[in-house]
This record gives sequence, structure tokens and C-alpha cells, in this order.
Amino acid sequence: MTEPIVVLAWLVVAHLVADFVVQTSRIAIDKQDVGRRARRALVDHAIGVAVCLVPLVVAFGLPGLAFLVLTFVTHPLIDRAKVVLNRRAETVALADALARHGTLVGSGGLGTAWTPVPAALFVVDQLVHVLVAVVLWAVLLRETALTGAWSGAVDALVGGVPPAEVRAVGLGAAVVAALAIVNVRAASLLIGTLVSPREVLLGQPPLEPRAEDSRDDDAHDRPGSRPAAATQDDAVQDDAVPAGVASAEVAPAETFVRMRIGPLEIRSAVTSGTRETHAATAAAARAPGHAAGRIHPTPISAPDAGPARIGEAIGVLERLLVIVFVLTGSLAAIGFVVAAKTLARFKQLDDRAFAEYYLLGTLASVSIALLSAIAAAAALGIPLKG
Repeated sequence: MTEPIVVLAWLVVAHLVADFVVQTSRIAIDKQDVGRRARRALVDHAIGVAVCLVPLVVAFGLPGLAFLVLTFVTHPLIDRAKVVLNRRAETVALADALARHGTLVGSGGLGTAWTPVPAALFVVDQLVHVLVAVVLWAVLLRETALTGAWSGAVDALVGGVPPAEVRAVGLGAAVVAALAIVNVRAASLLIGTLVSPREVLLGQPPLEPRAEDSRDDDAHDRPGSRPAAATQDDAVQDDAVPAGVASAEVAPAETFVRMRIGPLEIRSAVTSGTRETHAATAAAARAPGHAAGRIHPTPISAPDAGPARIGEAIGVLERLLVIVFVLTGSLAAIGFVVAAKTLARFKQLDDRAFAEYYLLGTLASVSIALLSAIAAAAALGIPLKG
């Protein structure tokens, strides 16, 4: 069981469990905040990561403990870096959308301020975590023998089963667990982050910021002050209009802004007034002693939550079928899965905005399933054919 491929496979599973199973929604949301709330959430998440690595300490002793401690330190630092980079990316996307289009309004789910950067950072974040695990394994565990306690426990569990079969079962279980987590949970979050980092439903933004002194950490711990949004290990950015961007004319109506990251949706309602009113609000937000203002949306149940859940379930089934077809060599059958899904949306594809939204999500979903299935086949030594 000390073979590199088996150990590395279970290290990947431990990471996926920590990020997408153990981590709670509260931790995922609070990590996007600032001050004490964010620090506490990052520490809580790091503790969850450490708990998932406890078997490593039992199996490898002190080297395993060193692996756990270093992961405990580096994991929250990587997560926080992603949050900061996401915020910067959204600020750039908002400014660019206003400069090019004069509005944040967009049809479909993409909107004029759509950017692929949050999804790219999601992928980079996961790859960096895995890279750190591989480096630590190479330095600390590669030449380390299993402890007597772990070897004795394994011998008692498997009895007289040949080592080759134990290896095959251990590796197979790790691959199946990783495939399930990636394609059921992680892929849903990644696709949601890609296709709908920000949605504007009604009205004519830009929405003007609300003044808030972000330098006061205690303010973020008061009820009603925390920003809503995020999914597990997904950064969501503040709804800030970049300072210095001129506001557009806003109709005297209520404006709704919805942000959707994966299956989690939030919507904020802002009553539009005159241009002068919004300009005054923006000026107050940019006054000395105030950072860039933020709109704090309140989580609500989206009116299309039912269809959204059905769509998410369809995506999961689509990915699982693609994996089965790849591993069994029935690659031609993948086309039938995509075709069946497209037929159900055929009439809606006349809408260019929806067609782009649908195509982006479908291609991302199939790509994730294909890549994860190919990686699984390589790990298991299954030759790809068909």
C-alpha cells in the first residue's frame, strides 16, 4: 500500500473530501469576508483539512505529522490568495463592462461584466493544492515506511488477501471516490462559476455602492453585515462599482442583481432613484474614511430554483454517463448524450444569449467528465479504446 500511485490517489481524495464534503456552507461564505470572520473561517477550514489527513499520521508517523502541519499552514494561504485575486478580477470586469457598454445589463446568464477569471482561478486553486500535496509527499513520504500500527491494522483487515489485490482494491476505491466528488460536487460549482459569475435580471445598472467603513473589522461581525455568496471553496466578490466610474441613467424602478456561483444564488434589490441620488450615494461611499462601497445582497430562494436543480441533476447524470462510456470504450455514445440534452432545449437555442450560455455550460461539463475519466483510466491502467 506504499506504492506511489496508491498514496497519491488517496491524498487527492483527502483534499477533495476536505474541500467539497467536509467544508460547510458557513465556512465557504465566511472565507470571502474580511477581518476576524474570514480568519476564523480559514482556520476552521484548515482544521477540516487536517482532520482528513489524520490517517496519514497513523500510517507514516512523524513524517505524516509534518505533512499535516505544512498542509494546515499552506491551504488557507492559497484559499485567501484566490479570494483576493477574484475580487481584483471582478473590479476589472465591472470597469471594463461599464467602459465598453455603459451598463452591466446583459441577456442570459453571462451579462456584460462576465469574466472567465473566477472559473480559471477555481481550477488553478485546485491544481495548486494538489501540487503542494505531491511536493510534500515527494519530500516527506516517498521513502518513508509504514508504521507497525498501520501495517498491523491492514493485515488484520485484509487477512490473507494477496498484496496485488489489496493494491487494486485500494487504488480502485480512491479513483471511484475522486470521480464521484469531482463530477457530482466540484464540477457543478466550477460550471456555475464559469457561466454565471454575475447576473443582472432587471433594471439598468450600474448599481451605486453603499457606504461602509471596511476598516472596522468588528463591523463585519455584526448581524446583517456579512456578504452573502459563495459555495464551498468558491470565491465570490463584492458588488462594488469601481471608484471613478460615472453612473448611468437609472430608471425609477427596483433593480435586482443576482449572483450565482454553482447551485447557490443570491439576489439583491435596490430601489432606483434619480441619477443625482445615486451620484450622492457613490460620493458618500468614496468619501474619506470609507473604502469602495459594497452592496450586501440577502440570500433568497430564486424563483427558478426548481428548474436550476433539475438542470444540475441532468449535468451530473451527463458527466457520469460520459465517464462510463469512456471507461468502457463506448466513446461514440457520448454524442448521443449531448444530442439528447440538446433536443430538450432545441427551441430555446434560437435565442443567441441562451445558446451561448447553454453551449458554454455543456462543453465545460463534458470536458470535465472526459478529463477526469481519462485521468482515472491512466491511474487504473485501463487502455482507452473506441
